[in-house]
Amino acid sequence: MSLTDEIFATLSAGDDVAGVEQFMALLRRIPGLRQWYRRVTRDSSARQKLDAYLNGKIVPAPHVSSGRRLLDWIAGAAGHARVDVEKLKHHRFAAPAHGGLSRGQVIALILKYQAGTLDCASFLVLRALRRDLAVEGKIGFTATNAAMHLLNAAVSRDDPKIMHQLKRASKFFEGRKFGAGEKSYFGYPAWWKLNILAYMLHHPKAAYRVREFRQSLLALNLDIAPSYIRRFCRRHEIVRDSRSGRPRKPTASFPAQASVSKNAETIFGLFQTSAISALLH
Repeated sequence: MSLTDEIFATLSAGDDVAGVEQFMALLRRIPGLRQWYRRVTRDSSARQKLDAYLNGKIVPAPHVSSGRRLLDWIAGAAGHARVDVEKLKHHRFAAPAHGGLSRGQVIALILKYQAGTLDCASFLVLRALRRDLAVEGKIGFTATNAAMHLLNAAVSRDDPKIMHQLKRASKFFEGRKFGAGEKSYFGYPAWWKLNILAYMLHHPKAAYRVREFRQSLLALNLDIAPSYIRRFCRRHEIVRDSRSGRPRKPTASFPAQASVSKNAETIFGLFQTSAISALLH
């Protein structure tokens, strides 16, 4: 059967058939959801609560509105509402551990620099799809949702630029194995910035010295002037340790023997374990 025949058969099946297939696929691929479904179908009060939620008659509190907590709230599982919202308001959270940035913010910057001149949304979608195929052999629900969101935006806005950017991103990844990368993929200016961001991921601290960033780059044969590094830190509001004198303890850096291509594998494969967890994880 050709791809056209497969698409035609899928479109001819109707929403009911497609919906049932997706529902069964969810139960098959997410064991936790299957267990929750068994529990809800056996409990009349949980079924009533589920119906009310689906009909929009009841709305969960914000802290139990997604993922496992939402399912536990519907099923009435013990402990689902232990989070005290008032206590959370007064709770002091630890400062971001990567120079004033969270781990997620650093990873987001890495992906933006990887995208380069490509549209970042198209780059992220293609990357997620290729990652799933390379690691799992099939496309997961998170990547599917992202792809559908992008296609929906292209069609609803009647914007051909989105499809053009998707084509450019596809061409960028063409013939490349996931997890492999080279300096030539990103360009020299983005390459040293990617290595600084990767250094920050591996060496979390409240503030960084320009000296340590430069030493980590020199270990990779990247000689970047301190003024460029300071400008990079200002642009992304990375907190610098500007105290005078030498640091008391030597700062760890990437091993001098590490090859550029090996470090590229680390950077390019950062999201093999997605920062956005799948449902029930």
